[in-house]
Amino acid sequence: KTGTSLKPELKTEYELGTEWRMFNNRLGFEFSYYHSETKNQYLQVVAPIGNVQGVDFYAINAGSIENKGFEVVLNAGIVKGDKFSWDASVNYSQNKNLVKEIPAELGGRINLTNAGVNSYRYALIEGRPFGVIEGINFKKDAQGRAILNNDGTFQKTGFEEVGNSNPDFMLGLSNSFKYGSFFASVLIDGRFGGDVLSLTEAINDINGVSRASGDARNAGGVAINAVKVDGTPVTSMSAESYYKQVGGRQGISGEYIYDATNVSVREVSIGYTFNPKTLPFLQSASVSLIARNLFFIYKDAPFDPNIALSTGQGLQGVDIYGLPSTRSVGL
Repeated sequence: KTGTSLKPELKTEYELGTEWRMFNNRLGFEFSYYHSETKNQYLQVVAPIGNVQGVDFYAINAGSIENKGFEVVLNAGIVKGDKFSWDASVNYSQNKNLVKEIPAELGGRINLTNAGVNSYRYALIEGRPFGVIEGINFKKDAQGRAILNNDGTFQKTGFEEVGNSNPDFMLGLSNSFKYGSFFASVLIDGRFGGDVLSLTEAINDINGVSRASGDARNAGGVAINAVKVDGTPVTSMSAESYYKQVGGRQGISGEYIYDATNVSVREVSIGYTFNPKTLPFLQSASVSLIARNLFFIYKDAPFDPNIALSTGQGLQGVDIYGLPSTRSVGL
């Protein structure tokens, strides 16, 4: 509201934790639980076009947002020998957030992004998590068939929830080895659950430069499960007709939601520690080969779901020609 002063954010939080070591430090266990609530959450939202203030964004206080979760770490010295040792660590974390309250005058929701020419938008919705992706889906009949108009165009829904960018949980596995003067470590990271949206794929499809559109052309069309309004079943459509309707920034964005679950080899290092007796002028020296982001063991999305396109509040889990993640190798 014009002339209304912003209130400072107010965050209340508590955390409980415990840490245990046993069997001569061969086994360790850590557990922590936290619960936080942020009231008067500060947000920037896109202002309506032609607003009387002539601004691009409004700054508002957005009610109450809750985060709660826990983290468990298990450490184990699996092998402890004079020549060979093997240590392992497992890290499990889970966070759940909830938009508990939106100011009543905003009607229980705040659109963080105006859709404009895009068939997706980001919103804060009371009773749902922060991270809900809204988009357009096929309008379907009771049998789950997409409904076609008589001119062959798909009927579409209005904006509805098509995904949630929040993972269900995160999991990490670290192993460290030592054999004589040699040492090595391997870190595997996993993100499980959540959804991402790729407008990159949608735009590539409508332009006919994606693998999916090429495969469809080679196959003679796209297999679909659709029905016309007069009840006539339709089982295929030309690649051009299909992707001109489904692809692009204004297409059926629900078809470009992917499972964000992925497991990757995050880091591998191999090294050698020199005997200080052979290097009398140094107290210690070692050399290591370190590689990061080596490869994915499993990934469903056509891009790296761990990379955020922007720190903006309406782009978490959304890819629009973002830079790819990179592999690095160093000595």
